[in-house]
Parts: sequence; C-alpha cells; structure tokens
Amino acid sequence: MRNLNKISKVGIERELMADANNVDAWEAPITVPPSSSSRPEWYGNKIPIGITLADRCNEVDAQEVYHFVAEEVSGATAYEFKPKGISAAAIDLYLVLGAVASVTSIANVLWMAYDRFIASKSPQVGDSACLYIIVPGGDGPVTVTLGDGVSTRQALVEQLEAIVADAKKPELRLGHAAKIRELEESDCWVRIGGTGNDL
Repeated sequence: MRNLNKISKVGIERELMADANNVDAWEAPITVPPSSSSRPEWYGNKIPIGITLADRCNEVDAQEVYHFVAEEVSGATAYEFKPKGISAAAIDLYLVLGAVASVTSIANVLWMAYDRFIASKSPQVGDSACLYIIVPGGDGPVTVTLGDGVSTRQALVEQLEAIVADAKKPELRLGHAAKIRELEESDCWVRIGGTGNDL
C-alpha cells in the first residue's frame, strides 16, 4: 500500500478502495502464537449471586426491582427466571459478577433498589418486603437480607464484600461455572439489562 501519511481522510478511503482487490497492496496477516504463560489468578473467576424479593403484602413490583438492578449494575450480567410452562425457582434473578466487578458498586445498586422500591413501602421494620441476596460460599449459600437483617448501606457493602471474597475461593469455581452454564443455556433464564453489563 502506498504511503498515506499526507492524504486526506477521503483520499485514504479512495486509496483503500482502489487497493481492495489488489493482493500485492497488502502485507501478510499478523499471526499471534498462543500464550505460554498461565492465566492470571482472577481469570474466569465469575460468581453467580442470587436475588429474590419476599413481599408478604404484594406491595412491591418485583419486575420493577429486578429490571432496575439489571440496568444499573456494571461488571455483571443479569439473568431473570422466566419459565416456560409451570415451574418455580427459589431465586428470581442472578447477577453473574465478572472478574473485575466492583462489589461495592453492586452493593450500592442493591441498596438503591431496596431504598427506592421496598423501604418506602415498608413503614415498619420487617413489615412488608425484604430483598434476599444469596451468595454461594464454602459452607453453603450465605444470605444477606435487606429489610430484615441489614439496615444501612455501609453494613450491606461490608457484608457483601466479605461474602464475595469467601466465594472467590478456587475450590468453588467449578460450582460457579456449572451454575453460570445453566443460566446461559437454560430456556428458563433470560439475560436482561443494559448493554453496559459486560463481564
């Protein structure tokens, strides 16, 4: 290809189009050999976190809560349970946290969802609705309850950070991978949320 340093953008486009079918105008493609080094510790360390709304008085629109969370989180992918036919699940929404996801920012989104949609409709403590956050841990799932056990944003951030740190243990990765595969491949789980939720 000819030297294009002093040609306008339109001129560059014309040159490229003119050379498109000229095999001699292009250099050999670049090939990159596979890496010989091992992947970093964090690679592939995705964690599924379950979320479900318990609303004894049916005052809160669960879909509104789940879609708000899915749209607001970053560094995570959201999957909502939408069965075909008669089916039920103990968890209605999963957030799959990517390796670089900020647990603090996710905890802040969950707190905002609780504060905006649930707390305002529950005038008395433990009165109406709770948001359950379920994280797989070494000794089984760990549940954090917004509205019945955790009453401040800071408490949620601290608890969720500690629980997710425990869930990052290497021996739990196979279990995480199996759950994530189920979410990705099942017809009952549908990915929801914005395009900014890349892992």
